Amino acid sequence: MSFVIRIFAMVMPNMQMPCLMEAHAEAFRFFNGSTERVFYDNMRTIVFSGSGKHAVKQERFKIFEAHYAFEAVFANPESGNEKGSVEDLCKLIRQVAFTPMPKGQNLKEIQDQVIRNCRDYNRFHKIRDRKQPIAPMLDEERAMLTPLPLKPFSSYAETQTSF
Repeated sequence: MSFVIRIFAMVMPNMQMPCLMEAHAEAFRFFNGSTERVFYDNMRTIVFSGSGKHAVKQERFKIFEAHYAFEAVFANPESGNEKGSVEDLCKLIRQVAFTPMPKGQNLKEIQDQVIRNCRDYNRFHKIRDRKQPIAPMLDEERAMLTPLPLKPFSSYAETQTSF
């Protein structure tokens, strides 16, 4: 079976760890499961030190990764071939989810438009040389996803303060 390209996008206020983890959790809910591996460039939000095979993950991200039972895999520096079609996928998401630019009174309204655009693409788009649209192929792939944990991960860590 060949895999299909389905898309998901989130609008977040920043790329700090809580927002990154929340966006991942939303993506896993959107697809109703997580994959065995998720590929990354060496973003400092996740990588404490090193890169590629020698990347040392941030502690909080390791806990998140274990909670959703996936492995984070990092690209080696100066190895564009490892990034595959990521740039093309980013261009596709920009075209589908953000053209025209979503507008709203708040982040939730904008995010709802982005999700609707992604769902419509996944539901109706047909990839050239494939017999059916993405949606039924995605239904077949869902059987291979890791089920979601019973409780969602709390993206925001508790901290102690003193008064």
